[in-house]
This record gives sequence, structure tokens and C-alpha cells, in this order.
Amino acid sequence: MDYTRTIGFTNCGEYSKLSGGCTLADNYLNNVWFQAEEVFLIDGAPEDRQHAFWVPIDPHYYKLSKKLVGMKLDGCVNTTTCLRRSPKVAIVKREVSSSTYLDNAAYRNFIDENFGATPIDKDSASVALICLQQRKPFVIIRSLSDLAGGDSLESNEADAFSILAATNSVKVVVEFINSLPK
Repeated sequence: MDYTRTIGFTNCGEYSKLSGGCTLADNYLNNVWFQAEEVFLIDGAPEDRQHAFWVPIDPHYYKLSKKLVGMKLDGCVNTTTCLRRSPKVAIVKREVSSSTYLDNAAYRNFIDENFGATPIDKDSASVALICLQQRKPFVIIRSLSDLAGGDSLESNEADAFSILAATNSVKVVVEFINSLPK
């Protein structure tokens, strides 16, 4: 299986915003198909290529991460800039990575409906693939700074809350590391 068009077909025109009375919903982006990644395992022969579409996290790390739910996180950048909701630690079933920063609620919903994935970031898949290739256990801990076009008065809140997101990520990672067996 080198390339397939069977996973997650997307017609980009379905996610275009129409303007000026235009009724044509297609655009120049055409279509997108989602592909499995090629993986060459560290203990395999160089010509032994495998494919990974989903990379499972370590079940022990997953169990430990569940204990972080309910942890208190910071909700304010300063005395005047706070999140509208209190941040929380959440466990998700699946996460996906994208090559672009996503700020589109319709596309986010497409990913959720077709892949059962709620968070979408730009880099977790690269960490997962390296851990798979090196046969190392892992879990992904992310601080999500917005809801990809779905919950903000502004188009994208990531810039305003990036420091807060980083601070909360560090808190959770430190707590996770402290929960590891000595």
C-alpha cells in the first residue's frame, strides 16, 4: 500500500466560504485524501517498510495520565485577561496532526466525524512516529489553546493565550513525570 484514496476523502469546496453572491462552492484546492505514514522500525531491515495511520500510545502511560484529570490549571494570563471557561485536563480517544494550523470549525467537525479525533495539532504525530520507529513508549500531553474556529469571539485565540497554554502544559507534564514509578 503506497498510496490510497480510501481514507478520509475531502472535497475542499465543501469547506469554502462563499462571497459576493457566488454560488460555485468548489475552489482550486481540489481534493484531499489522508495517507498512512511509512515507518522503518529500528530493529527491522532497511527495506522492511511498514505503514501507520494510527499510532497507539503506551497503555501504562495512558492509565497514569487519567489520574491528572481534575488537576487545577491557570485560567488567567494576567489580572485583566482570562479564559471564558476554566481550563481542564481532558483525556481524548484520538488526536491527529495537520500540516497547517487549523482555524475552521467545519473541517474540525469533518475530522471528528470521520476519524473520531477531537484535538488537531501540528506536531504530535511526528513524536508518535519516532517513538513507534524507535519502539519507545509514549503519551502525548498537549495544551490546546483554541477550538479550531469553533468557540471564539475572535478568529483564533492561540496568540493571546500561548503563554498560559505553555504554563499549563508544563504543570501537567511535571505532574505526569512525578507519577512515574521511581
